[in-house]
Amino acid sequence: MTDMDSIEESFGKYANTLLEDLVDSLTIFYQKRKRTGLKVTMDVEYSGSKNLLLARVHLPGINPWHLTFYYGFSERSRRQQSWDFFRALKSNSDLPWMVVGDFNDLSCPYEKRGIHPHPTSLFDGFNSALDDCGLFDLGMRGRRYTWERGKGTDNWVEERLDRAVAGVYWCSLFPQASVQNYDVLTSDHTAIFVEIEGPKHASRSRAFLFENAWLKESGCKDTVLESWNSSAGECLTRKLDHCGVAPFSARVVDLLNARRVRLRISRDA
Repeated sequence: MTDMDSIEESFGKYANTLLEDLVDSLTIFYQKRKRTGLKVTMDVEYSGSKNLLLARVHLPGINPWHLTFYYGFSERSRRQQSWDFFRALKSNSDLPWMVVGDFNDLSCPYEKRGIHPHPTSLFDGFNSALDDCGLFDLGMRGRRYTWERGKGTDNWVEERLDRAVAGVYWCSLFPQASVQNYDVLTSDHTAIFVEIEGPKHASRSRAFLFENAWLKESGCKDTVLESWNSSAGECLTRKLDHCGVAPFSARVVDLLNARRVRLRISRDA
């Protein structure tokens, strides 16, 4: 079990109600930045369901934003109900929005390992709901899957049911936000920890960034398409990651270096 001392307090004065309403579903903690002296408040706007808690978050110097803690229906027959509920939430507020919790949904085949392939219709339904709401997966560090059953048996199944998603406006407010999962001894799910200030780690080499202008360079478009098509069947974030892996990055750099050489020869002629 990972040391969770950094998660210091339960969800303020709403903790008792929250733990009672969402027992066996969600347990929510947040961390106060005591050393910075910042005052962080959360106003619970809706908690009348065992599947949902909606809060308005106030941070100094930042406009209020909505934070939804969510536990999705596990029954496949009720997935459409879950997706439509997200659409209704989106239509009722223009505030920046983040949702975190156990969605009981998958966005692509890459998010499951084990028996019984996940139906394509459920991938499509979940992704359509996220698209309609303008929500994007924030990614995750730690374990690849957040839930498992039957470990060590022929029926062992692992899935990424838990995640954090947010809209473009929210991402612009917190561009360094990161998500980490932690093992928990008392649950078959990992715990999800969202750090809106970004992970605290040593500086690392700059990530590969793609420029649209490169598509004007002869041969670059074909390189992009080849890399994109080679990751067919994976979710969007994995396809984007694949376009930035070392072999692809090196090929693009080679194309650009070749262009620089041609320009230098033309200039010196």
